Amino acid sequence: MIRALMFLMIFSASLAAWFSASAQESAGVDIIEIPKISESEVAALPDAPLVTETPMEREINERLEYLKPNVDVNLMSSLFFTDWEHDLILDARRGLVTRLGNDASMALDGPRDIALGGIVYVSKNDWTVWLNNVRITPDAIPSEIMDIRVFKEHIDLEWFDATTNQIFPIRLRAHQRFNLDTRIFLPGV
Repeated sequence: MIRALMFLMIFSASLAAWFSASAQESAGVDIIEIPKISESEVAALPDAPLVTETPMEREINERLEYLKPNVDVNLMSSLFFTDWEHDLILDARRGLVTRLGNDASMALDGPRDIALGGIVYVSKNDWTVWLNNVRITPDAIPSEIMDIRVFKEHIDLEWFDATTNQIFPIRLRAHQRFNLDTRIFLPGV
């Protein structure tokens, strides 16, 4: 690239010299001949920049760098969707049922309270709890419960709410309930 530029500069200098020589001949001035450089001599020239930047040019170039930011498009999730909308699209591609949690057309099906009636704890793999008046054992866990850990005093569970498509991590003690809509704990069953 630089060699081509140098060749063009030499060619333009030769052309300028020819025009000035013809002008000088008509004026009766002696002609000074410019030495010609062959292409092999141009190829032997170093690939260094011909013109250095002035401080003003350097400052302008630094200011123009702000207009050309280095952006990696692969790191951007989407130009048209927000991050949570893009996550819903990715979940739908994986086969999950996805919808917005604030959709007014959603039917409120299923229990909106999770109430723990009691705990019978014998060992880590031998226990019984009553959630929403349903007996739950290690062998009979409903599909809404993603994970459950039972202790003598309380239970830790992850409850999948199909209405809002969210998983709630909940710790309940006996005779305590959790409201999924208001996300508060209430006493009594």
